[in-house]
Amino acid sequence: MPLFHNILFPTDFSKRSHAVAPAVRAMAERNQAHLTVLHSFELPIGGYGDAYAYMPSTIEDFHKASQSSMDRFVKQHFSDFDSDSLKVVVESGGPVESIVEYVDENAIDLIMMTSHGHSRFRALLLGSVTAGVLHDTHCPVWTDVHCDESPAPAGPCQNIVCAIDLSQKSVEPLRFAKRLACENRANLYIVHSEPAIEDIIHSQSATRFHRFLEFRAREDFEPLAQQANLEIPLEVVSGPLGESIADATRRHKGDMLIIGRGVIEERLGRLRTDAYDIIRRSPCPVLSV
Repeated sequence: MPLFHNILFPTDFSKRSHAVAPAVRAMAERNQAHLTVLHSFELPIGGYGDAYAYMPSTIEDFHKASQSSMDRFVKQHFSDFDSDSLKVVVESGGPVESIVEYVDENAIDLIMMTSHGHSRFRALLLGSVTAGVLHDTHCPVWTDVHCDESPAPAGPCQNIVCAIDLSQKSVEPLRFAKRLACENRANLYIVHSEPAIEDIIHSQSATRFHRFLEFRAREDFEPLAQQANLEIPLEVVSGPLGESIADATRRHKGDMLIIGRGVIEERLGRLRTDAYDIIRRSPCPVLSV
């Protein structure tokens, strides 16, 4: 049974959007899902003095230009999709608000988008639209690798890594990861990161405490694994969370990283409050649920 039925692909027609499009196409085809490609354009009010400076023809010109860009984008990447499997939406408004509203009103079960925008600081920060969508929607969000050099892989997943924080809310991403692994017949690895203990002399007490943390983590994992009906061992790593999860993902040659997320300001556990950093450092696309 397909994991996703309605996929939303917000695009700004950037080079990164073009690079991600093959992965979006592959996901929609594998799941036989309905795909919506959405572009939301903001009217630069400041350039005209105030909102009343707009004439209908000006707004119409913006819409026509956006529609023309959308037509070229869709023709390049999704020209063979029929009307039953593809919908194209161009509208005015803030991108985050438009995406969240569309998700809420159209039963979207996956958003696929780039991890950054046009900012000169994009190597350090998530794009503001991506960050806003991650924060404001409860829908699963797929984001591509956070760099310019590596295009998102379009093929099926072979190695899936699921990073959890051992809270009760970890059951959902565990179940999600298991189902995705089954759908793709992929290897699944479960990883949990504990803080590193700074000890320059590597004392025996530090070693014993590391062992205690690993024992406690595996003990906390058992009831979660039972609820998710998993029989996969937990791998415990240590160090800065984003770095340690990224290192584990590279070691397992992961081509998909699954994490849980909540509202970022809430104290929902170390993993959830550091979701942005994990996405930014991941060597492969991240699916946050």
